[in-house]
Amino acid sequence: MNRPSLRALLIVALIAAAPISAQKPSAPPERQVFVIDDPLFRPLTFPAVLPFGYPPNTIHKPTVLGYFKNRQFDSLEILLGGLRRDVVRDPRYEDRLFAALRVLDSDDPELLASIDAWIKTKPRSAHAHVARAHYHLYAAWRARGVRYIRDTPPERVVRMEMFAKLALLDIDAGLAIDSTYLPAFDAAIRVLQIYGSNEDAAAAARRGLSFHPGSYELHNDFMQVLKPRWGGSYELMAEFAELAARSTFINPRLATLRGAISEDLAFDLSRSNKYEEELAELTKALAYGPDWRYLLARGVVYYYLKQYDKALNDLHDSLIQYPESAETLKYYGGALLELSVTVAPSIRGTVLDRATEALRLAAYLSPGDIAIADWLKYAINTKSSCRVAVVPCK
Repeated sequence: MNRPSLRALLIVALIAAAPISAQKPSAPPERQVFVIDDPLFRPLTFPAVLPFGYPPNTIHKPTVLGYFKNRQFDSLEILLGGLRRDVVRDPRYEDRLFAALRVLDSDDPELLASIDAWIKTKPRSAHAHVARAHYHLYAAWRARGVRYIRDTPPERVVRMEMFAKLALLDIDAGLAIDSTYLPAFDAAIRVLQIYGSNEDAAAAARRGLSFHPGSYELHNDFMQVLKPRWGGSYELMAEFAELAARSTFINPRLATLRGAISEDLAFDLSRSNKYEEELAELTKALAYGPDWRYLLARGVVYYYLKQYDKALNDLHDSLIQYPESAETLKYYGGALLELSVTVAPSIRGTVLDRATEALRLAAYLSPGDIAIADWLKYAINTKSSCRVAVVPCK
């Protein structure tokens, strides 16, 4: 018996998931406004409602990591349970749920031991099983690396497959407890992208989207599978983006998936340092909406084009949506460092302080990034030097 084609599975997945009629969710309730003082440019102000009607992403990574490291399993259950309920009510809260799980992107045996203990303590917790699935998902991707699979050393492939199998076991366990759990489907699609087939990933997307038709993350996960380098095509990506757009009345951010082809073209151009062409493609992507990923990518291009003021604008707007992105903070701090040499001494110290603040957080979030460590050291040393300069900075 012939298996259905990827195109057929794609169409069925989205037709099954796209709701015929539904009420548009109400806007998120008013939230506290958070302000980080930035006297040089604009304040990093987190308004009550972000682009696309999203609420501020107030998840604090150190707090969540503390729950894991201190084995505060009841706190984790309360946190993730509340986030799950928010997402069921309105898919635009999913950024918070996934931000909490991104703390598991770490090669840390102590963290894994804590998750194992959580599962032992609460074996019927879908949160615990899916948390461990995400830990192994990240491990599988790290093992695989960034090369094409044909160029990946066999020992790395073996490790990738081992972690992928472990992730799939916990995904199945989590879904057996909670058959609608959004992060389980996210993990499944991303694991099957590297260990499975496009058809398997399409089946996971179909099932997940039947429960969560407004999820940007599930749509974006499967869009990655459809990229040419993963066996898809730009034609399929375009079809998928249009099908996803049927659910923009639930989640307006889904319209930005129409920019995914331009984003992928920009990625290819970045490998040959064709910055002007890359910039043009990312500007096309942003025509569909100010998604933080597109803003980050364009901000980085502006940085390498030495247009640091434009870089700061895009990176600022990206940080508003996702304030704990190590890469965004890295280039935000780097752009401030570059501009610090051009400003008047009366504000140079303030600019360096802001750069140091951003780079300290980036270093915490990505401790293995040598460039961040070097930039942070340079910012601190420069501030110390400029205090005793002929015209001291302030």
